[in-house]
Amino acid sequence: QKPFTPPGARIKIAAHGGHQRAEVQRPGRRRGKAAAIARYRLHGNSRCKIFAHLTITPGNINVPATAGEVNYSVSSNATWTATSNIFWCNVTPSGTGNGTMIATYEANTTLDQRTAYLALSIGNTQYAVVTLTQAGASPFLTVDPHVQSVGPAAGNTVFNVSSNLDWTASSNASWCTVTPAGSSNGTAVATFTENTFAA
Repeated sequence: QKPFTPPGARIKIAAHGGHQRAEVQRPGRRRGKAAAIARYRLHGNSRCKIFAHLTITPGNINVPATAGEVNYSVSSNATWTATSNIFWCNVTPSGTGNGTMIATYEANTTLDQRTAYLALSIGNTQYAVVTLTQAGASPFLTVDPHVQSVGPAAGNTVFNVSSNLDWTASSNASWCTVTPAGSSNGTAVATFTENTFAA
């Protein structure tokens, strides 16, 4: 009498980069004796899909108004690219796997706080957006020179103005007038009449 042989068992063993197939064949029992014979056949198969992932920290970094650079930590299993939405902040253009994205920013000469949005992508898919927030500059205004001595004849003279503000100028004397206003760095021109009372 021929023994009963059940069909072989097919096994799929999954791996990170694909999976393998195996087959176990087991003959049935005969006359009270057990036979255990296993044969394995492995076949390469690359149907297993690996999903890309990407994270970046921290979500925001605050920086002063002066120029500088900061680092963001990237965790990924793929090649990624980084872009900035604004001219004053540049980023490391690309990387592979875990690494660092470096953001380099220019000085902020305005009084206003500003924000750069930095995006990381894998292929055509955007995975994360982080920000860099830069403080505004402290207001300042300087005039050089502070004092100018002129002769009795009519004429004009120039004061150099350095500032990150809109500024106005005025004179307390009727015989001397001055450029009424300016913006940022510039000059204030003082025009004066002849001094007929000169000794």
